[in-house]
Amino acid sequence: MAGAILFWGHLSVILFAVSTGLWLPLPIVVMLIAVHRVHALAFDGCLFTKVEQRLGALPANLDFLQHAVGRLTGTVINRQQSRSFDYAIVGTALVIAVGYTVIVG
Repeated sequence: MAGAILFWGHLSVILFAVSTGLWLPLPIVVMLIAVHRVHALAFDGCLFTKVEQRLGALPANLDFLQHAVGRLTGTVINRQQSRSFDYAIVGTALVIAVGYTVIVG
Protein backbone atom coordinates (compact mmCIF):
# COMPACT_ATOMS: atom_id res chain seq x y z
CA MET A 1 0.00 0.00 0.00
CA ALA A 2 2.74 2.48 0.96
CA GLY A 3 4.64 1.55 -2.20
CA ALA A 4 1.63 2.41 -4.35
CA ILE A 5 1.15 5.74 -2.56
CA LEU A 6 4.82 6.61 -3.04
CA PHE A 7 4.74 5.57 -6.70
CA TRP A 8 1.64 7.58 -7.60
CA GLY A 9 2.78 10.51 -5.47
CA HIS A 10 6.14 10.64 -7.25
CA LEU A 11 4.47 10.34 -10.65
CA SER A 12 2.04 13.13 -9.70
CA VAL A 13 4.93 15.41 -8.71
CA ILE A 14 6.55 14.82 -12.12
CA LEU A 15 3.30 15.55 -14.00
CA PHE A 16 2.73 18.64 -11.86
CA ALA A 17 6.28 19.84 -12.58
CA VAL A 18 5.83 19.42 -16.33
CA SER A 19 2.62 21.46 -16.22
CA THR A 20 4.19 24.39 -14.34
CA GLY A 21 4.94 26.09 -17.65
CA LEU A 22 1.22 26.70 -18.06
CA TRP A 23 0.88 28.85 -14.96
CA LEU A 24 4.34 29.98 -13.90
CA PRO A 25 6.57 32.48 -15.73
CA LEU A 26 9.39 31.03 -17.83
CA PRO A 27 12.22 32.25 -15.54
CA ILE A 28 10.67 30.47 -12.56
CA VAL A 29 10.25 27.24 -14.55
CA VAL A 30 13.92 27.41 -15.57
CA MET A 31 14.90 28.09 -11.94
CA LEU A 32 12.87 25.11 -10.71
CA ILE A 33 14.50 22.84 -13.28
CA ALA A 34 17.92 24.09 -12.17
CA VAL A 35 17.07 23.51 -8.49
CA HIS A 36 15.94 19.96 -9.25
CA ARG A 37 19.14 19.23 -11.21
CA VAL A 38 21.33 20.61 -8.43
CA HIS A 39 19.45 18.58 -5.82
CA ALA A 40 19.86 15.45 -7.95
CA LEU A 41 23.60 16.09 -8.24
CA ALA A 42 24.02 16.95 -4.56
CA PHE A 43 22.22 13.85 -3.31
CA ASP A 44 23.31 11.51 -6.13
CA GLY A 45 19.73 11.20 -7.34
CA CYS A 46 16.25 12.40 -6.50
CA LEU A 47 15.44 12.44 -2.77
CA PHE A 48 11.98 11.07 -3.49
CA THR A 49 13.61 8.07 -5.23
CA LYS A 50 16.03 7.59 -2.33
CA VAL A 51 13.13 7.46 0.14
CA GLU A 52 11.28 4.96 -2.05
CA GLN A 53 14.39 2.77 -2.24
CA ARG A 54 15.03 2.98 1.51
CA LEU A 55 11.44 1.94 2.25
CA GLY A 56 11.65 -0.94 -0.22
CA ALA A 57 9.04 0.45 -2.61
CA LEU A 58 11.62 0.77 -5.40
CA PRO A 59 14.40 -1.74 -6.17
CA ALA A 60 17.86 -0.34 -5.39
CA ASN A 61 19.16 -1.19 -8.88
CA LEU A 62 16.48 0.88 -10.68
CA ASP A 63 15.82 4.58 -10.84
CA PHE A 64 12.25 5.87 -10.70
CA LEU A 65 11.76 6.27 -14.44
CA GLN A 66 12.93 2.71 -15.12
CA HIS A 67 10.49 1.47 -12.50
CA ALA A 68 7.63 3.69 -13.71
CA VAL A 69 8.01 2.73 -17.38
CA GLY A 70 8.17 -0.93 -16.39
CA ARG A 71 5.15 -0.65 -14.12
CA LEU A 72 3.00 1.35 -16.55
CA THR A 73 3.93 -0.34 -19.83
CA GLY A 74 5.63 -3.61 -18.91
CA THR A 75 8.69 -2.51 -20.90
CA VAL A 76 12.17 -2.77 -19.41
CA ILE A 77 14.42 0.19 -20.14
CA ASN A 78 18.10 0.57 -19.27
CA ARG A 79 19.77 3.42 -17.39
CA GLN A 80 20.70 5.30 -20.60
CA GLN A 81 17.13 5.15 -21.91
CA SER A 82 15.92 6.37 -18.53
CA ARG A 83 18.34 9.30 -18.66
CA SER A 84 17.16 10.17 -22.18
CA PHE A 85 13.55 10.00 -21.02
CA ASP A 86 14.44 12.27 -18.09
CA TYR A 87 15.91 14.88 -20.46
CA ALA A 88 12.81 14.58 -22.64
CA ILE A 89 10.61 15.34 -19.63
CA VAL A 90 12.68 18.44 -18.83
CA GLY A 91 12.59 19.46 -22.50
CA THR A 92 8.83 19.05 -22.57
CA ALA A 93 8.46 21.30 -19.53
CA LEU A 94 10.63 23.94 -21.22
CA VAL A 95 8.74 23.70 -24.52
CA ILE A 96 5.43 24.10 -22.69
CA ALA A 97 6.74 27.10 -20.76
CA VAL A 98 8.26 28.78 -23.83
CA GLY A 99 5.21 28.02 -25.97
CA TYR A 100 2.82 29.37 -23.37
CA THR A 101 4.98 32.48 -22.93
CA VAL A 102 5.05 33.11 -26.69
CA ILE A 103 1.33 32.46 -27.22
CA VAL A 104 -0.06 34.21 -24.15
CA GLY A 105 2.78 36.70 -23.74
